[in-house]
Amino acid sequence: MIDDWAALGVLEEAAVSRGHTTAHDAVAALAGTETAAVYRLAEGSPDPGCAAVAVWVTPAGGHDRPVLARLLGDGIDPSCDGLWERCLVLGSAPRYCVLAGETPAGASATRLPSGWSAATVERAPLWRG
Repeated sequence: MIDDWAALGVLEEAAVSRGHTTAHDAVAALAGTETAAVYRLAEGSPDPGCAAVAVWVTPAGGHDRPVLARLLGDGIDPSCDGLWERCLVLGSAPRYCVLAGETPAGASATRLPSGWSAATVERAPLWRG
């Protein structure tokens, strides 16, 4: 159990720091084809309630982070939509997720840089409790 988001950040840094790489890689190999991830909000709204789609984006290597946020955030409504970045991962999960009312212009296939991929999935509630 962790106390807060800051404690999770400490674990994130420690997992791949010098002296832990071998243990990290051994545990990661056990994941097989399973994936899971923890994402943190990079831009926009933390409430995914009005998002009709999830756009999962996997960048090619060597991307520039500030430019990336502007690219993927282009066309989102910051009061409702959100850009999320993967911070912890088990297996191979996409690096970014845009939760939005519709696929934003910046995440469309015609706007993404060469080598990047995006998959848009319609969201449906599993439970309305």
